[in-house]
Amino acid sequence: MLISVDAPLTVRWQRFQQRQHHQLNSQTNGTGPSKPEATGDVTSLEAFVRHSDEHLYDAHSGHLPVMSRATVRLLNTSSDLAHLYATLGKVDLLNEDRLRPGWDTYFMALASLAAQRSNCMKRRVGCVLVREKRVISTGYNGTPRGLRNCGEGGCGRCNDGEGSGHGLATCLCIHAEENALLEAGRERIREGAILYCDTCPCLTCSIKITQVGISEVVYSQGYSMDGETAAVFREAGVKLRQFVPVCCYPLVPFSLSRLFVANSYLSLACEWAHTLGTDDILLNKQELCPLSGRPFPTRETIITCALIILSNAFSSTVLFPY
Repeated sequence: MLISVDAPLTVRWQRFQQRQHHQLNSQTNGTGPSKPEATGDVTSLEAFVRHSDEHLYDAHSGHLPVMSRATVRLLNTSSDLAHLYATLGKVDLLNEDRLRPGWDTYFMALASLAAQRSNCMKRRVGCVLVREKRVISTGYNGTPRGLRNCGEGGCGRCNDGEGSGHGLATCLCIHAEENALLEAGRERIREGAILYCDTCPCLTCSIKITQVGISEVVYSQGYSMDGETAAVFREAGVKLRQFVPVCCYPLVPFSLSRLFVANSYLSLACEWAHTLGTDDILLNKQELCPLSGRPFPTRETIITCALIILSNAFSSTVLFPY
């Protein structure tokens, strides 16, 4: 397993200054090496940045090509080695679960991938229908077959910028859940079928999901009518739960899934704001999500996770420094 270690530029600059200062003191006392660290004429932050760029991007000796192939990328912001070792101990790098996503993560990543095929102007939604851990069908939202794509003006409602949940009766786009159900057909949807969707189904889709016999719905991001949808599922006996990536879960195996996880954290922040109000978020109160029943991450954790994931969206794997 290839592991790369990196740190923010300013952190590396501070460490470099400390190391140079320590070497200078050691030479003065006669206890250090006779030659200082070979870093060229690095006496300013600008020179350090140039040296860092050469170290990473040099066409012949740059380390970036190797780092980009790493299975695990570690962002080291620890203040000292003791803190770093303690953090690594909590991370448990040798745990196989870190390198192989669970079923929820796997199927939700597929739903996120399906959403990339959407041609809807309003939002991209992807859906995966699963039975016995096997994919039955996938779907994404957009205009029906034979009609002009929504992104090309095919749906007037979406292109007019109607608010979330408004004007749905005039919308020509088929929702991701509807496409997945149509693709699967009633005969393939049996007891135990699970629907994974990166956005909570709307009220109309929830009725159709209930009618075809879906046993469980797993979603990531909230929607404007989650309460109504939850009420339908509750009465019909359909289990509804929100997939929330664990904040300290460090490995996200696909670039698309990293974007999906970042969207999930940002969606959590918006949902929390709607539920509790801005002041409660700023105070970081550990309230419970009304839908999932799980504690909300703190505002700082949500934003940090989202930014780290997005900034590393095209690398192999990201390891958070928690």
